Amino acid sequence: MKTTKWLLAATLGSMLVLQGGLAFADEAQKTAKADTKEAFDLVAAAVKQEMTPGGRYEFVDGKNRDTLNQRLDDMQSLFNQYGSVNKMDQASKVRLYNDQELVDGILTKNDSNREVCTREATLGSNIPHVTCRTYGQIRRDQNGTQSALRQMQRVQGQNMEILHSPAQGQHVSH
Repeated sequence: MKTTKWLLAATLGSMLVLQGGLAFADEAQKTAKADTKEAFDLVAAAVKQEMTPGGRYEFVDGKNRDTLNQRLDDMQSLFNQYGSVNKMDQASKVRLYNDQELVDGILTKNDSNREVCTREATLGSNIPHVTCRTYGQIRRDQNGTQSALRQMQRVQGQNMEILHSPAQGQHVSH
C-alpha cells in the first residue's frame, strides 16, 4: 500500500514540476511581465537587449520602438514609485496593465520566432500548399531582396553615367 501512495505522490509531483516548467516557458514567451521593481528591471533590460540586431525583437520599427521605450519607461516609473504591483493604487494598476498590453502586442507582432503560415497555389495543381516560416526569416528575406534591388539600381545608375559621359582622351567637336 505504501508503494502505491509513493507512486501516486511521485506521479503528482512530476505533473506539478511539468506544469511549473510549462508555466515558466509560457512566462518566457510573455517577456515583459513582472510584478516587482527588481523583476521588471531584469525584464526591461532583456527586452531592450533583444531589440538589438540579431535579437528576438530586432524588427521592431522606429515608431513602435519609440512607443515600446515610452511604455517601458512609464512602467519603470510606476515600479520606481510603488516597488511592486501589490502596493499600487487602482489607477496605477490600470495604467500598468494598459502599458503591458501595448508592449506585449508590439513584441508579439515583431517576434522573430513567430511562425507565419501562408496558403500558396502550386503551379499545375489545384491543391494549395501551406508554407510556414518565422517572421524573422520573412523579414530577412525581404531585407535581402531590397538590398539586392538597391544594388542593382546603383549598378544600373553607374552604367547610365558611363554611357552618357564622353570617353576619356577624346575631344568632343562641334
